[in-house]
Amino acid sequence: MLALLLGFAVMPAAELEQVHAGPAGAAAVGPDFYVVADPSPSWLTSVDIGLPAFGGGMSHGTDFFWGSTIPASAAVEVEIRITPGETTFAQTYRRDRDFADGGVGLFPGSVWDITDPNNHRRLNIIFVEDSTTARPANQIWDPDANEAIFGGREYLLIMNSDYDGNGLSYIGQDGLSADVLYGWWPLLKVGRIFFKTDPHTLTMKLARVSHLTILAEADRLNLFWDYAPENANSFVIYGGQAPNPQTVIAEVPVATRSYIDTGLSPGVPYYYRLEAQAANHTVRDISLESSSVPTPTSHRLNLEGLWNGRRDYGDVWGYTAPGGAEYALLNVRGAGLSIIDINGDRPVEIGFAAALADGYPDAKDVKVYDHYAILVNENAPAQVIDLADPANPLTVATIFVGDPAGNGGAHNAFVEGRYLYITGGHGNQQGVHIYDLADPENPLLLGGRHNYYYHDFYVRNDTAYASAGSRGVDVLDLADKSNPVWIGNISYAGQWAHNSWTTDDGNYLVVGDENGFSGQWTRVFDIRDLSNPVKVADIIVDAAATVHNSYVAGDYLYIAHYTEGLRIWDISDPTQPVEAAYFDTYLPNDSRFGGVWSVYPYFASGKIVVSDRSSGLIVFTADATLDVDPPAPGVPQLFYLAQNYPNPFNLASVITYGLPRDSEISLKIYDILGLEVAILAQGRQSAGRHRITWNADGSPSGIYFARLVTADGQRQTIKLTLIK
Repeated sequence: MLALLLGFAVMPAAELEQVHAGPAGAAAVGPDFYVVADPSPSWLTSVDIGLPAFGGGMSHGTDFFWGSTIPASAAVEVEIRITPGETTFAQTYRRDRDFADGGVGLFPGSVWDITDPNNHRRLNIIFVEDSTTARPANQIWDPDANEAIFGGREYLLIMNSDYDGNGLSYIGQDGLSADVLYGWWPLLKVGRIFFKTDPHTLTMKLARVSHLTILAEADRLNLFWDYAPENANSFVIYGGQAPNPQTVIAEVPVATRSYIDTGLSPGVPYYYRLEAQAANHTVRDISLESSSVPTPTSHRLNLEGLWNGRRDYGDVWGYTAPGGAEYALLNVRGAGLSIIDINGDRPVEIGFAAALADGYPDAKDVKVYDHYAILVNENAPAQVIDLADPANPLTVATIFVGDPAGNGGAHNAFVEGRYLYITGGHGNQQGVHIYDLADPENPLLLGGRHNYYYHDFYVRNDTAYASAGSRGVDVLDLADKSNPVWIGNISYAGQWAHNSWTTDDGNYLVVGDENGFSGQWTRVFDIRDLSNPVKVADIIVDAAATVHNSYVAGDYLYIAHYTEGLRIWDISDPTQPVEAAYFDTYLPNDSRFGGVWSVYPYFASGKIVVSDRSSGLIVFTADATLDVDPPAPGVPQLFYLAQNYPNPFNLASVITYGLPRDSEISLKIYDILGLEVAILAQGRQSAGRHRITWNADGSPSGIYFARLVTADGQRQTIKLTLIK
């Protein structure tokens, strides 16, 4: 087992007011919500910034740009009534003036809490304006159809206070991060005019059976959800191959939070929704609808559980308490650190530590020393969090990193022994800062190296490997922590070294490349002679995919591979890596950075936890043996074109092929009439195994053929079946 990791003025614990959030649990997370427009469709929408409702531009206030003092669990149903026949006075802020007070403005309509159907409560609102020559601020809420025109930004915040009648409740206050129930970045639909209808109502309704998440396997779909009220007797699960399914496929007790739908047809989409019902079958609460496609996404990894109670996740690490209880520490980028109990039948958030922020919170990385977590924030000082009681995490110290004129934030952390290494600082304090954690509540700055940016850091026996992006990997001697000494560099053409780790014997270095120009995959270097490091292997899951964090445990390399999911490679012979297991949590192919962010494979129980940017925390176990299937990796002996998978498929399918020598090739897709519909690869390619994805989004259902041809006359063809 590798040592646990962690990794600039320090505020001593005696001077720091202890910060904690107390027990969180599902109730602190809050329900999903959705928007019903009347009339429908609406002539208003949102700027899509990945928020959970109404075109990607609406969220609970706690998840909007500035946060809120109101937790999402306090959400209420709200009605926005837009009409020129009614006016609401509202505090305004000016985005073009660093969100300074913009005076009292006018909202053409009103907003109401409709929790009590017999007594609607009128609410205060706030809106934010920008101002340009083309679109000057006018203190009137009138969103534009062009999101590129900053003057058209009209952020609307719905507050949890009774309407005051004059818009003065938040004058002189920071209303942007006060009691905000909901935030919205509105957008007028292109080609429409304001007040297309009069009146126009948007009702924000709650779905308290929340965070319905689906992970796919070859012939099954794994459903997970949350439910905070627990005022029902059972969940009724509706499923089918069309939206808004009406067929009941299962009824499970209200204590249940997962269901596996098996025996499904690969490549076919399935849709699901849930109802929480009382004993008399009265519907108490509902879920939003979700869908997925059964696809061969896993090999030798067993899905044990999922927790997806918040949104937008970053890094993950593990903490084992005295007595052996295991906890996952999950970065929630816009909020803080979730402490998740993984010892029972399903993962449960038992504690939460709020992130500090100078602006928008961005909790980026977390590592552990003793019973303390070090939480690194991109936009604020790092936090030392006492986990002695995991349900009540306490921030007991902060560590300011970077330019004193900046926000004190950084990007990554590492711990080896009692030493903490923080990298990715801003301004003139890039490189690495080194701290002694002998007294974790009073970290002592020992020294550092600040020549240029270090993104990530790994230390083994007082030798550090600093991933320096386009500068490769610096090797540092840390015998004197106050004065790191540069002793070498590991480089390759077109590089962007993101993360590195050695094999257990220290003879080989694994380097992940996130932004390079010669392939964003994993490389292995023989470093026994640091004066002459030699690349001995490339680990390529998909040449077009981007790799993220990698960690070594024994003979295995665990790669968090964004859109390719979790990949485990046997590196018992580092010169011939062989993929041993995988689970692809992210089926779309439309994002470099979606999917798995990081992985922690060091729990004594054998549990492996990953953080997925959209699905949250996922818990796996590996098969008892990860012995790999033949054939061995490297250059194949024969030319081949393997059958695509999945097949049949709904949108995208993976095609693999092997070349025994460097060759000029073409790989093309033809329809059943023999007409060419796509060129997947063409030109000279190196000997080895290759993998490519065909995205058939623009092609109709039917039979297709993939044909691989080499310049010397070799050819093979496979049949593909596209079902939409």
